[in-house]
Amino acid sequence: MDVTFSYDNGLYFNTSVPIQYRRTGIDIPEDDLNQIRDYLIKVYNEVNPDNWENWKKEQADFWKAKPKADTTKSFFDKLTEDFEYKCVNCQLPNNPNWARRIQDLKEFGYTIATKLSEYCPHCNKNTTHLIMLPIKRGGITGYETWSSELRTRIVSLLKSYDVFEAKTTKKRRLASRPQIF
Repeated sequence: MDVTFSYDNGLYFNTSVPIQYRRTGIDIPEDDLNQIRDYLIKVYNEVNPDNWENWKKEQADFWKAKPKADTTKSFFDKLTEDFEYKCVNCQLPNNPNWARRIQDLKEFGYTIATKLSEYCPHCNKNTTHLIMLPIKRGGITGYETWSSELRTRIVSLLKSYDVFEAKTTKKRRLASRPQIF
């Protein structure tokens, strides 16, 4: 949902708030206005520009524990410099696999809204635009809602057919004999 939040101190925040966010546990029906309202009130309080500096300090601590994530962090830094929409072609770091970097951020629990076809005056065409929401990281468990162990177990039981991705995968050797549920 595209929203403009305005605050008593005269600040405002134009953003999009996902109400259906694949694999994170946010799945509010579009016709459930009460649930949407309650969720938007929660987000409204978290994204208040007065909270941005504290939020950024908390995230700095998180990134200190990820010294090998420089490429992904450069995307995080760009998306959080002003919390405005960024064109993936000209406003994010130059990277041939920007979608993987965004998926990494989502796996770390960040909420990113996407506009698939937004006009970019720098590119002179419609491009994908992204915006980071400065809200608590997490969702249910990040980007995937099941553990890698469970996924490996499911693929093993199905003889390397990955029903989630609808493809056959290489057989993986399991550390121990799988147990039947």
